[in-house]
Amino acid sequence: MKIAIYGTSRSGKDYLIEHASNHLISLGLSVSHLKGSLLLNQMAEESCGVKFSKLAEDQKYELRKRFVDLVNEANESNDIVFVDGHYSFPEGGDFKVVFTDADRDCYDHFFYMDTKSEFIREISRKSEGEKQNLEITVEGIDCWKSFEKGAMSKVCDLLGKELIILDEDTTSCIEFIASWVLSFDKLYNFEKLAKSAIDSVLLDRSGVPKSALVIDCDNTLSMNDTTFVLCQELGIDKQQLKEIYLGDRYTSYQFFKVNRMLGVFSPKELKRASQKACDRIEIARQVVDLVKSDKHELTLALTSGLLEIWSQKLVNELQVDCSLGNSVMDSRLIVTPAFKKAIVMALKSKGIRVTALGDSIIDIPMLEASDLGLLVAHSKLNKAVCAYLKQSESSNLQQVFSTVHKYSIHQVNWSN
Repeated sequence: MKIAIYGTSRSGKDYLIEHASNHLISLGLSVSHLKGSLLLNQMAEESCGVKFSKLAEDQKYELRKRFVDLVNEANESNDIVFVDGHYSFPEGGDFKVVFTDADRDCYDHFFYMDTKSEFIREISRKSEGEKQNLEITVEGIDCWKSFEKGAMSKVCDLLGKELIILDEDTTSCIEFIASWVLSFDKLYNFEKLAKSAIDSVLLDRSGVPKSALVIDCDNTLSMNDTTFVLCQELGIDKQQLKEIYLGDRYTSYQFFKVNRMLGVFSPKELKRASQKACDRIEIARQVVDLVKSDKHELTLALTSGLLEIWSQKLVNELQVDCSLGNSVMDSRLIVTPAFKKAIVMALKSKGIRVTALGDSIIDIPMLEASDLGLLVAHSKLNKAVCAYLKQSESSNLQQVFSTVHKYSIHQVNWSN
């Protein structure tokens, strides 16, 4: 397994890989760490007598191709190969991309170190290494990271991979990497898991439905977010949850951290809190009427929150055919934005026309992949969705059930 960990200079990639490697070795795995910048400089010195940065662009390109060959060779004799890499560097007020097609095609998985910019700035000042980014500001680092995360997310989306966004919580990162390595097919292979889930959903039906409605739960089926209610019932400061998802980071790593946070509670405590949260669900009646209207042959609810909160209400009151969600007590699925999109793609691969409803940036991949993607905004506009719509000129999303809070997109009357 070849894992590339990207990030800005001084984001802590090398430190994390060193400690993650030691942990995986202690579990009996063979691990190799190829230090990208260090190895490229060594190769440049050996072949041309200068540092890598001094080479002409065609020379750099050839050395990067040779580096990828070394990665593939290391993969043949190790269970895991880690590479710390750079996607881009600041240059003249913009960013120069050094990521190549060879990099894109080489690695099995891509992670990104989203260390807080203040930390990176401080480490850059104290570092004894090269000082090429010494004058960079926190705002400059924010822009650098934003550019790289956006660009790499697009690359991974085209590859059918999830870009995993890590943070400076080294212990959690190491535990997640171990989980990813040891349980990828079981927990994180979202395309395979989505296909299996849809096959299971369709197994007991007399035939393949022609149409399906895929619907988000929190803030779509409901007017409120039940995960925050759950945290309140468990005595968890909701700021802890906001910190995990800071900057709209919603990848498998963030949901892994939330599961760990909730996992310290007993099943009895979780069941009690889930029931309390369920009792406080504020149903969005217009959306529920749509679910019950029988306009679609199959209705599937997806929640990136806790399924224990929603399961009884979805079956008994809302008449949803089936539901999938995150679960602390039965963690067979992690419902990320990538998984939601994979569910839609799995349905469409069966020839099913998919309509999807959602409210947040978590739902955007699912909505964009659908034949008809509908946004709702019950109490306010979602800032991340607004930013996405502003940047995405090709989006075909529409808004339904809008009253006061309207996005700058086509408004659709569902009765039509």
